[in-house]
Amino acid sequence: MAGNRETPFAATMAVNSGLLTSSARKALIREEFVHNFAYQLQKAKLTQKELCEMSRDQAAGDSVLTPIKEWDISRYARGEITPKPFRIEQMANLLKISPYDLVPSFEKPTVASGSKMVIEDIGEGKAHVEFSAVIDMDVAKQVMGLLLTSKN
Repeated sequence: MAGNRETPFAATMAVNSGLLTSSARKALIREEFVHNFAYQLQKAKLTQKELCEMSRDQAAGDSVLTPIKEWDISRYARGEITPKPFRIEQMANLLKISPYDLVPSFEKPTVASGSKMVIEDIGEGKAHVEFSAVIDMDVAKQVMGLLLTSKN
């Protein structure tokens, strides 16, 4: 496709194998995102403002997701800031595409190799948390109780 560019295999391998420094990895993700986001937004016939409104609607029906601020979408699109993996996934979901269509070297962060837990600082004193494990029911109830009491 004319507007879509794949990440060179070597760059993808370098990102996914951990050969790039954190700042170089962020720069590559930002570059991929800027190019592919513009293409995917155009392909979906949406504006940044419409995507923002869609994220508000999506977040209204979900207790975990937060809407994407319009100025953040604009800053992502200009390459001023690098979207976090959960935002890449959220925007891909809204555009009905894969996160790899936005960032071919996309890699969901994990706490440790083989871990089923992701904790990501999303700013403003909040964190995005994903956790999957088989645990005792009593422990599960304690964890849920802790999460529910700290919701505000």
